[in-house]
Amino acid sequence: MLAEKAALLNFGPMLRIGKGEEWSGGRNKPSILAGAFEAVLGGVYKDGGYEAARTVVERFFSADVTAKNSASMITRQGFRKSARCCITRRRLIG
Repeated sequence: MLAEKAALLNFGPMLRIGKGEEWSGGRNKPSILAGAFEAVLGGVYKDGGYEAARTVVERFFSADVTAKNSASMITRQGFRKSARCCITRRRLIG
């Protein structure tokens, strides 16, 4: 997820990388992009403190958390519906 955020912010061209990484497409490697985003978050925390870092995290990740929670709720509702169906079927059969 960090790599996706870094790619959306176009971090790749801003990275200072070695020749080998440049030749192997390092500017687009998820591990390098994720590391760069993590470093930026660390810099925000070190420079601005907890609240500044929290603001950045909320800005970039609140939609993802909301979407994940919604998907989780749908999964739980689907599970409950399936469980009710099985319980009802069991009562009818047995």
